[in-house]
Amino acid sequence: PRLPLNVHPPFRDINNDAIESFCGGVNHNRSIEKIQFERMDLSGGEIFQLLGPFFENNHNLSEIEVEWCIFGPGCARRFSLALIGCNKSLKRFNLDGNQMGGLSVHLQLKKLGLRRNASLTSVVLMHNQMGDEHLVEVLEALSTHPQLYTLVLEGMNIRTNECDALADLLNTTMTELVALHLGNNIIDDEGVDAVA
Repeated sequence: PRLPLNVHPPFRDINNDAIESFCGGVNHNRSIEKIQFERMDLSGGEIFQLLGPFFENNHNLSEIEVEWCIFGPGCARRFSLALIGCNKSLKRFNLDGNQMGGLSVHLQLKKLGLRRNASLTSVVLMHNQMGDEHLVEVLEALSTHPQLYTLVLEGMNIRTNECDALADLLNTTMTELVALHLGNNIIDDEGVDAVA
């Protein structure tokens, strides 16, 4: 069987020449199954704009990880547009630890859900300090993917009063969910009962 080909950009500080060289090579590869961005300054989002052809044409891409990166408004918009291209193949989507806030998370998921994704099974949003004000919007975006098996919302600053909205989503849409992670939030026994 063909082994998965993973790509991990080899730089931390964004350098235009390095980005263009890296993206030029990756854009012509149709075998990559996973791409990971870790501890990078992605605030402008240029790398996602340059990788547009890769996301659009690589139908083997099944996993995207963006972990502990600096994520600005320009990045959120460009990343969202790039995600549309791999909507049909993407299975695992990880946005761990980017401190993006609810609005940016919502942008990603809204764009990802523009076309129904029949393959997305795992979404990790932990450590993004979403807070109550954007949880409903994020949950609405997730509702377009009822086939999710795993949803990780740890460390998102979710409070008890938002658990009813989460429970509604679980009961009406995410009927296939097997694993739900809610650790390191501000949820008391009443909230746990609502979700359970």
